Amino acid sequence: MSHIGVDVGFTGTKAVIFSINGEILASSYNDYGARYKKDLLEKNEINPHFILDGVKKVLSACNSKYLKDKPKTIAVSVSGDDLFPIDAKGRPLHNALSAYNHKPVKYRKIILKKLGGPEKVFYETGQVVETDVLGLPRILWLFDNIPGLRSKTWKFLCWESYVNWYLTGIAVTDYSNASRFVTFDINKNCWSSRILEIFGLDTDKMPIALLAGENIGKIRNEVADELSLPHDLQVLAGGFDQATAALGAGVFKEGRFSLGMGTVFASHWVVNDFKKTFKDRQEAYDKPTNESANTIVEVKKETQQAINDVFNKIYPYCSYLVKDKYMGLLCNFNGSNTMNWFIDNLALNEKSRYKNKIYDYFNDKIDAFPSKLFFMPHFTGATYPVNDLNSRGTCIGLELPTDNKEILKAIYEGLIFELKLNYSNLIKTSGFDIKEIIAIGGSSRSKIWLQMMANILNLKVSTVKIDEGGCLACAMLGAVSTGEYKDIDEAITNLVKLKETYEPQVKINKLFEDKFAVYNSIYKSVKKFNKYLSRYR
Repeated sequence: MSHIGVDVGFTGTKAVIFSINGEILASSYNDYGARYKKDLLEKNEINPHFILDGVKKVLSACNSKYLKDKPKTIAVSVSGDDLFPIDAKGRPLHNALSAYNHKPVKYRKIILKKLGGPEKVFYETGQVVETDVLGLPRILWLFDNIPGLRSKTWKFLCWESYVNWYLTGIAVTDYSNASRFVTFDINKNCWSSRILEIFGLDTDKMPIALLAGENIGKIRNEVADELSLPHDLQVLAGGFDQATAALGAGVFKEGRFSLGMGTVFASHWVVNDFKKTFKDRQEAYDKPTNESANTIVEVKKETQQAINDVFNKIYPYCSYLVKDKYMGLLCNFNGSNTMNWFIDNLALNEKSRYKNKIYDYFNDKIDAFPSKLFFMPHFTGATYPVNDLNSRGTCIGLELPTDNKEILKAIYEGLIFELKLNYSNLIKTSGFDIKEIIAIGGSSRSKIWLQMMANILNLKVSTVKIDEGGCLACAMLGAVSTGEYKDIDEAITNLVKLKETYEPQVKINKLFEDKFAVYNSIYKSVKKFNKYLSRYR
């Protein structure tokens, strides 16, 4: 048997057909094109037509009907948080507001107030509303700003449920994507009637939620004919792209972290029991006291402030693709887009000369020692753990001899320093033991960057042989559903193999520890200047 994994990304869609042994039998990629990018840049909106058209193109291009090993299942991995309303005939009523669209930001405070504060939102949904523009803020903005939309809306769909609806006629998403709506109870893995009622939403306006890998149904005959797919192809619930990336990197047990090095830098880890992991923090807040009434008020007030401070630095969680497991997530939107800024503004000559080999050219001229600069890559603001949209990129230490190779090296360094800030915060707030990092995504091909990462983090960093994590995870779900592997653990053992490993170099790590201590103070030092600059944006 073979299985299809579809990865609906931020700039394009990919489909890969895997054999049971992990061999790639067919693959196709479709870039959404200039019009999509123009809408994204000018409006911060995504027309669902581009997404569905991309899915159709890659599935058709795989020509699965000509394969000897016909695919038996298909599942979809999708970029998270983008959702939009459709009518009863499945027609989009509005574009999806992208992750860079800040129109819904003002609804964060409304949501926190109505739901009883950040801790109650977190314990029920796993989400940290103040750090992301998630599903619920977008829904509220659309209802408040698009006349008549509430009455016309049949359902709000994310990309997964939209593609599944197209394939089967049933609007289904998995638990991991549902978790990002902020209307989903991740403890019970169902839509929260409490939250929906508070905001005047009906459960039937949400897609059906299933565990990843559960069978939705057979592909519609007319769709199978349109895309040259088998008529008996079974459509399965897929997952949030961060969760599928983690599963495709073999993140199944506690201690192994994955790091997606794409447009967004995202790290993932799993916990076996969401409630137990944060039980002590919740009990500290709920613990009764024998103090007088006035003191109780003061204690609660101080405790609440402490909790708010903690929740400004905690990370979101979603239901994972495996039953009874949960995934933690930290995102830095200043990822490879920072690299693109460097190439487009500081390396045009090299870009013209070396084209697709440009990073190879620079990487050959960079070593794993600390740079002579400090580079804080807050081009789109600071994300975790400070979450400051006003913060901006900062470079300190420029001299007349400074060249672009030194600046690129400092960018590599700065992005890893940001990761170290987050891992340090994660260990402090949650007590996790980080044993190893599995690097995936386009930038993980830079060997010198990975060696720098091992040196700065003082952790072993590895890559995987099959770096198509989202598609591979979907194929693994398919192979387990058909019984070819007894469970996900067995699928990972057979299909996720390490390619290269980078060990930390002790002497260089000491140099980076000293530099990191200084880097850690830069944000606070330049914060007031960024606040001043914000008035001109």
